[in-house]
Amino acid sequence: MDVLLPAIIGQRARRRMRYPHSAKEDLRRINKAPHTPNSCNTSPRDKQTGKVLQSYRFSPLKTEVQMIDDWIYHTARASQNAVQIEYGIFSIIGKIVDKWEALLASSEVHLTKTMRKLLIAIVGAPVFSIASLAHATEASYTTVSNIITLLSSHGIITQVSRGRRNKVYACPEALGLFDTIIAEVA
Repeated sequence: MDVLLPAIIGQRARRRMRYPHSAKEDLRRINKAPHTPNSCNTSPRDKQTGKVLQSYRFSPLKTEVQMIDDWIYHTARASQNAVQIEYGIFSIIGKIVDKWEALLASSEVHLTKTMRKLLIAIVGAPVFSIASLAHATEASYTTVSNIITLLSSHGIITQVSRGRRNKVYACPEALGLFDTIIAEVA
């Protein structure tokens, strides 16, 4: 104990040097401050009935630690469900893109890296123009235009706008993707 006493005194002295005021000064400052009602001391009341409102709890018999534990469990479970749904969506999208690639390969079309990027981009944005798809895939307008003509001839996409300029295309299978996902998940 005699060995620890100088260390403890040294800590107190260092603390006083960092914080020169004492705890008594803090109490004096608090007592001089205008008194405001503390929200922790008063319970909120329903204005119509006058009853004291209770905080939301999953069960009135649970402690705060149990409620936090329940919240953590349900949050983790929801995250796990979201990840499982995401994996399911990716597998559905993979099947659709593989089907399109097989359709193009069966007609002896050479699948390029840009074409694969375009097929994936079409799933992400099923209604598009040539310019928007060229921007999304970072390919030239001419390359995207040639690939869109090829996809249109194979029935993968259709033109939804009329006219020769500013054409808008849609992919019916990608538009129906949400219905497919709901059918798979449900």
